[in-house]
Amino acid sequence: MQAVASAIDSCTVAAWGVIRAFQDEVPSLRKSLAERLDGGAIPQLVKYAADDSILALAAVDRALAAFPALREGVEEWAVLVAPRFFARLGAIATIGRYAIHGPRGTSPLMIPTQSLHAPSATISLAFGMRGPNYGVGGGPENIAEGLLAGLSLQRESRPPGTWVVLTAWDDEPLPERDPPAVGRAVALALVDHVDDRMSLRLVGAKPKEEGVARLASLSDFLASLEGPRGTWSCPLEWGGELQLSGGVEP
Repeated sequence: MQAVASAIDSCTVAAWGVIRAFQDEVPSLRKSLAERLDGGAIPQLVKYAADDSILALAAVDRALAAFPALREGVEEWAVLVAPRFFARLGAIATIGRYAIHGPRGTSPLMIPTQSLHAPSATISLAFGMRGPNYGVGGGPENIAEGLLAGLSLQRESRPPGTWVVLTAWDDEPLPERDPPAVGRAVALALVDHVDDRMSLRLVGAKPKEEGVARLASLSDFLASLEGPRGTWSCPLEWGGELQLSGGVEP
C-alpha cells in the first residue's frame, strides 16, 4: 500500500528552468551569461567555470527569468547541485598535464572550478546567494540524490527556498564526438507549501523498480508544458520514490 505524503516529506516547486545545449553551443551560452550577469568578478567566474557549471547557472537564470517574483529575497536561498560525472574529462586532462609537466603544467583553478561543489558555488556567487551551497552525488544516481537532499534541506533547515539543480550529458562530451554530445540542466526552486502548484514529495512503501531516473525524461516533462500536469517519478534504491506532480493531487 502506498503511503500518503505529509507536509514534512513534500514541498512546493515555485519555479523551474530547463536547459538543453549541444556541446559546441556551451561557449556561446558562457559568453551570453558573462554579458548579462556582468558585475564585479562575474565575467571571470563564468569564464573559467566548467561546462556543467555553465549549464547549471543557465538553468537557474532561466527559472528566474520565467518567475521574476522569486528574485526578491533570493539572497538567503540555499543551492544544491547534483551533477553526473562532473568535470571528469577536465580532471583527466589536468592529471595528464601534471604527469608530463609537473605543477607548472596545471592551474590552481582546477580546485575551485572542477570539484563537486564548484557548480553550486558558481550559482551562489553569480546571484549573491548567501545560504548553504554544496554539491551532491556526482555519480549515476545524481537525480535521486539531488532531489532527496534538496527536499531534506528545505524541510529540515527551512531556508526561504532551496535551488536544486541537476546536470548530465546524454553522451560523454568528448572533443571529437560527432554529432556533439547534448548537455542538460534542470533547476527547481523548492519552498514550503504555499498553494497547489507543482510539488515534490517523498513516497514510501512502493515496490522497488530497476534502473535510475534520466535527466532527459525530467527535462521533457517540465519543458513540454507551460504548467506541468501529471506525475514524474524517480525511483529510490530502497523502494520508495520521489514524485514531481503538477496541479491538484489526484
